[in-house]
Amino acid sequence: MTLRDALRVIGRWKWLILAFLVLTTAAATVFSVSRTPQYTSAVQLKYEKQVDISNPLGDTGRLSSDQINLELQSVASTMGSAEIKGRVAGVLGMDAGDPQLDVTTEVIANTSVVRVEAAHTNPSRATRIANAFAAQFIESNKEIERERLQQAESVIKTKLKAYDNPATHTSADYILLQQRLRDLQIAEATVTGNYRVIAAATPSSSPSSPKPLRDAGLGLAVGVFGGIGLAFLLEQLNTRPRSHREVAEVLGMPVVGRVPRLSKNTLKSGPLVAMHDPESSVAESLRVLRSNLDFLTLDQKVSTVLVTSPMQGEGKSLTVCNLAVTLAMGGRKVVVIDADLRRPMLHKYLGLQNTVGLSSVIAGRTPLFEALQRCTLPILSWSPNGDGTAPEPGQADLEARASADRAPRLYVLTAGPLPPNPGELISSQRFEAILAKLLSNSIIDFVLIDTPAFLPVGDAAALATKVDGMFVLVNMQSITRPLLAEVRDFLAPLPCRKLGIIAVHEEVKRGDYYRYHYDKHGEKKQGESKRVRGRKRGA
Repeated sequence: MTLRDALRVIGRWKWLILAFLVLTTAAATVFSVSRTPQYTSAVQLKYEKQVDISNPLGDTGRLSSDQINLELQSVASTMGSAEIKGRVAGVLGMDAGDPQLDVTTEVIANTSVVRVEAAHTNPSRATRIANAFAAQFIESNKEIERERLQQAESVIKTKLKAYDNPATHTSADYILLQQRLRDLQIAEATVTGNYRVIAAATPSSSPSSPKPLRDAGLGLAVGVFGGIGLAFLLEQLNTRPRSHREVAEVLGMPVVGRVPRLSKNTLKSGPLVAMHDPESSVAESLRVLRSNLDFLTLDQKVSTVLVTSPMQGEGKSLTVCNLAVTLAMGGRKVVVIDADLRRPMLHKYLGLQNTVGLSSVIAGRTPLFEALQRCTLPILSWSPNGDGTAPEPGQADLEARASADRAPRLYVLTAGPLPPNPGELISSQRFEAILAKLLSNSIIDFVLIDTPAFLPVGDAAALATKVDGMFVLVNMQSITRPLLAEVRDFLAPLPCRKLGIIAVHEEVKRGDYYRYHYDKHGEKKQGESKRVRGRKRGA
C-alpha cells in the first residue's frame, strides 16, 4: 500500500477516526477529573555495607557491583512483605490490608540509592507512610543483624565455658575467643542495617494524580492511532472495492462511465433524468458515457450493445433508459429492447404499454414494427432568432423542417407477456433475426439491449454471441471483491467485444461532477459550481 492509498483510507474513514478520537479524549478527561486527587511523598535510602569491626581497614566488607545491585533489587520485595506492612500499620494505627500501604520502590540508576514512594489522598499522611516504611525497613534489617550477632556471641560464650581452668585463660585460643566476643558485642551495639535515610519524605503541595491535561493528551494520542488502526482494520474486513479503478483493474476493462446515485429529489420529476433534468450531474455523466461510446466505435462499427450486470436490482434498467434517451437526444436513431423476460422494467420507466413486445415478436404473434413503440422526447430547440426579432419570410417553414429533422428518435421494444421459457426465446435464432431486421431499416442505427443479471441466469451469455459489444454495469455500493472475481471468470470466454464498465452509485466527492450553465446571453448563472468559477479565474 502506497502513501496515497493510506491517505485515501484515512479520508474514507475520517468521521470514524474523528469520533473515536473525541470519544477517547472525552473518556480520558472525564475519568481523570472524576478521580480523587492523590499526593505522593518519597524517601531516599542509601545502601552502605557495615564496616567489619575486626578489620576496619581491610577489604573483607566490600562488595562487588553485582552484589550491590542484587541487594538493591531485593528492597522492593522486602518493602512489600507482610512483615514490613504489619510493622508500619502498627506504628501508624492502620490496617495492614489497607491499599494505602502499597508503596513503590525504584533504584536510582548508577547509584546505591533506593527511592521509596507512598501515595495518599492526604499529603501529610503520604509523608508519614513513606518515612515509616523507611524507618521500619531499616529497623527490621537491624533486628535481623542483631539476631545473627547474638547467635554468634552465644556460640563463643559456650566455647569459653570450656576454659574453666584459670591456667588456660592465658592460652592463645582463649584470648582469640575473647577478642571475637568483644568484636561481636561492638558490632551488635553499632548495627546500622546497611541502609540510612539520606532524604526524608516531605509533604507535596500539589497532587501527583490525576493530571487532566496529561490524561487528555494520552486520550488524544490513543484516539488518533487507535482510530487510524481501526480504520485500516475495517478497510481490510470490507470486501467492497475501494474505487472504480480497482474494479477496472480486476476485470481488465476500462471504466467508460460513472453515474452517481440518483437522489429522491432528482427522481421526483420521473425516472428519465436525462430528459427532465438535463443539467444534472447524472445527465452530464450519461453524456460523457455517450461520448466515450463514440470514441470506442471509431475504428470498428458497433450497432448492437447489450447492458448487463452481475446481480439484479443494481440500477441497470434505469441506467439503460437514461442512456437510450441521451443517445437519442444526441442524434442517434435508437431502439432499446427489454430482453429481460423474467423481470421487465423498461416499460414502467418509459411509461409504455407492455401488452405486446419481444416475446410476442419471437413467438410470431405480432410483426416487429407493429410491436415497436416510439418514446416521445422533447424536440431540440433551434432558432436563429434568439433576440426576439420577427422571422424573415420563409423562416417559419425552415424552422419547422429543421425541428422535424432534429426530433429525437427513440423506439422501444418492450418485453411483452412473460413467457414460460424465457431462456429458450432469448437464445433462439429469431432474436438474431430481429436485430438484423432492425438495423436494415434506415430509421434505426443503434440497438441497446437490457438483459437480465448474468450470474443468476444465462440469458446475457446467450445474447453475447448476437451483439457487437457489451457494457457491464457495476453497482459500487453492492459489488464485492469475491463477486468481481466471479464476474471476471464469467466475462472471459464471451465472444463479443467488452466495451467497458459503467460504474453506478459510486461515492463521488462534491465537485467531481460539475456543469457549465449559461443563459441565452452567454452569461453564467448562479447555479454553476465553485470548481468551474475557480477554473475560469485561473484561465
